[in-house]
This record gives sequence, C-alpha cells and structure tokens, in this order.
Amino acid sequence: MKHPIIQEIENRLKDSQKMNYHEVMYKIIEFESINKKPRILLHACCAVCASLALELLGEIVELTIYFYNPNIHPKIEYIRRMNALTNLVENYNNEYKLNIKCIVGEYDPINFFEITKGLEFEKEGHERCKLCYEFRFDNVAKYAKDNNYDMFSSAITISPLKNSEVINEVGFKSAKKNNIMYLPTDFKKQQGNLKAKKICDKFNVYRQNYCGCIYGARDQNIQIRNIIKEARLNK
Repeated sequence: MKHPIIQEIENRLKDSQKMNYHEVMYKIIEFESINKKPRILLHACCAVCASLALELLGEIVELTIYFYNPNIHPKIEYIRRMNALTNLVENYNNEYKLNIKCIVGEYDPINFFEITKGLEFEKEGHERCKLCYEFRFDNVAKYAKDNNYDMFSSAITISPLKNSEVINEVGFKSAKKNNIMYLPTDFKKQQGNLKAKKICDKFNVYRQNYCGCIYGARDQNIQIRNIIKEARLNK
C-alpha cells in the first residue's frame, strides 16, 4: 500500500498543483514517527548543504549523512569537501550531544563521465544535471534499501541554484525503482540559506565556489588549477 502522503503528492502533481515540500517533509516524518524515529539516509554533496539538515532533522529522526558524489572534480576537491562534511558532523555531534552518522560512498568519476557523455556543453541545471541527480540518487536509494533504512532523502535542495521540484521528481523516480520511500525536501524554504550560513560560520565550514563537476566549473569560469592549488594549501 502506498504511503498516504505520497499518494496525496502524486494526486496534486497530476492536477499541476504546486507543493510545499518543506511542509510535506515534516508531515511524513510525523506520520512515520508514531512508533519510533524513522531511519533516514540523507544524501549530501558538501558540508554546506548538510548543515541545516543537521539542525532540522538531527534530533527528530535517526539520521545518517551519505556522501556519494563522483561528479566532483578534481579528486583533491572531492577529498576537501568530504573532509569538511565528516568534520562538521563530528563537531555538530560533540556540540549538541547527538549521534548522527556519516558514511562516505565510492568515488567513481568514470561512471559520471559515461552517463554525461554527449551533454558536456549542456547549460547548468538542464538535462546533464538531472542525469547526475538520478545517477547519485539511484546509488543512495539502493544503499538505503540494502541497509534497512526507512527512507532516503537529499540535502541538495538547499541550493538557490537548484530546482527543488526537479530534484524531488528524480528522488521519487529512484525510490520507485528501488522500492523504498523517498522523503522530499526543500531546505531553502523559510530562509534556509541564511540559517545554513549561520551554522557554517559557527563551525568554520569550508564553502566551495562551484557546484562540483568540471563542466559547472568551466561554465562559472573557475580555474581548476586554482582549485587544486587552494586545496593543497588547506590540507
């Protein structure tokens, strides 16, 4: 039997109604928390995008942050973001006496380049990005299913540059494919970016200046050699 709130979402989307996914997130968590805290595997691409999720979800669910982002290039930048995230989770746990877990997935950039072949010159936010979401979410959903999580989700909806409707659409697609529930989010709602900035300032979190992939860096005129140089200086 389909989750009643998910069924409501599907019905409303069929009628082209806009959804407040931030409110929906809380409704699903409340519904699933009747007997116990739900176990949620939350995909994050960096410490910045995870920061607000730690605050909003850390005490009300059994939360695991999952870093799976083979799109990030170069590898030294990937490692820098990975370390920033794991350090934030550790420091946040110590500060608030929590037990949020953080898992790092495999770094397999060759697969990312394979799925985006032919789309190298697509504009940021179009089909290439959608395929990248699907590629990562399929991995997250499978890991969640294989490891007995109640649902999976993603923190990347906090980005003002990303379309939460598209991200959640891809999330539901991966959930159906892997037979597990997806928790929709829209962390940018209710001044989410401002709240995340305050958390990052408090914990002195590294903030990257491009999304992650080599194509996004190119489109934003980011010089990869400068990224490598800065990452080496901040090891």
